[in-house]
Parts: sequence; structure tokens; C-alpha cells
Amino acid sequence: MTMIQTEKNDDEIKKETMISEYLPELGDEEKRAAVCNKIKVYILNNMDLLNGQHWFDGGTGLTLQRVDRMTLRVVSAWGDLPVYNTLAKIILCCKELGIEVQMEPYTVIIPYEPEERAEVPPVQEPGLEVA
Repeated sequence: MTMIQTEKNDDEIKKETMISEYLPELGDEEKRAAVCNKIKVYILNNMDLLNGQHWFDGGTGLTLQRVDRMTLRVVSAWGDLPVYNTLAKIILCCKELGIEVQMEPYTVIIPYEPEERAEVPPVQEPGLEVA
């Protein structure tokens, strides 16, 4: 009888879930967009929360938490390329604002599964009426 080892050690688990490995390199235009006033206002408004409060932004797929006045933690992120791109922009903006962003070992990557669209039956056009 052969036993199959199913347990993973802590190093293997951490390596699999390190979100920083998924972050893309931003191009020049994306970097400019990342530090625009709109994103700065978004971050600063949410940093007005109390320590420990968090928010989920369905538009970005991120759950972020204010740790303290100058620290933001990424609690969870959908595992999808646009989410990683947005997170990279937020990190760059926070860096410019002097806000530390914490990811490992806190961030949980949530597998992203796009919603399946229900098949809509074809509309039947009315035919010619026979009298």
C-alpha cells in the first residue's frame, strides 16, 4: 500500500498565494493614471475610516482595510488580471502619498469565475396569418 502525501508545508502554501508575484509592470501611461487626483481622492477618502475598518470595492474586486493613518492592507483580491492591474496602480498611488500597502501574508486571492450567462431562447417572429 502506497500513501500519498497531501499535506503541504507552510513555505509551499505561502509561495502559492503571494499576490505580489501576480502584479504586472505598469507602463508609462498607466503610471500617470495611477497617480491622478481621482485615485488619490479615492484612497484618501477611504483612509478617513477608523483603524480596522475595511471596504469592498466591487468595481475593482479588492477588499482593503485601513490599519492605521499611514497603512493600508489588501485583505482579498479576485484572481483576475484587471484586478492585479488596478492593485498595482493603487500601490503606486499609495507610495506617492506615503502610505504603506501590506499584502503578504494577509491577502486572500479569491478565484475569479465569470458569471455564466443564461442562454436566451431565440425570439420567434410571428408568421403570416392564414385566414
